[in-house]
Amino acid sequence: LSAHTRRRQQTAWISTHTKWQHCISRRGLAGAVVATAGIVPKPCAASVDDLPPDALKALARYQGTLQIAADTFVFGIGEQAKDPKLWDALPKAIAPGAQAAERTLWAPLNGLALTFLDDDLVDRIRTFELAVKDLASTAVNSRGADPSQVNAKAIARVTKLHAECVAGLDKVFKRVNALAAPDRPLVASATARSGALYTD
Repeated sequence: LSAHTRRRQQTAWISTHTKWQHCISRRGLAGAVVATAGIVPKPCAASVDDLPPDALKALARYQGTLQIAADTFVFGIGEQAKDPKLWDALPKAIAPGAQAAERTLWAPLNGLALTFLDDDLVDRIRTFELAVKDLASTAVNSRGADPSQVNAKAIARVTKLHAECVAGLDKVFKRVNALAAPDRPLVASATARSGALYTD
């Protein structure tokens, strides 16, 4: 089989087994390697030319959507995290499987994982996913029957978890930027962008 054919088989195997709902685990990638004649995904591309053929196409497709989703996560969800009255809405806004979040954030991230075939990127996406789930569940469980009675300690805990999620998403983006060197790097950090971004 040609290298191109083997690469297509590998991508098809991963796509079938992940069903686009969850990030690819290191074990999942290992299974793909066994299933496709021992082709090992590169842990780091030495240059853009070393990336899988569809990686840059996927980045071009998802880059705008991901940046808007990241800005929403940093600023919009950041405001929700400070207000206990809004905590019950967080899972629908950010959790994997939630319709809006799946379309704007998780499907694009999984699309990059499937095309870049980079272990480090997969691990960072998975870590971010776990942090988001922790944020959503903690917010809902801390809200209680009367959000006005939520104490400052609980609010601080939820806002801290949000900050950890932002840091995790930034690590995902930094890995993508390091691999693909896009002209307009993806950024999640609130310190690098402003709420007035779209009027600048």
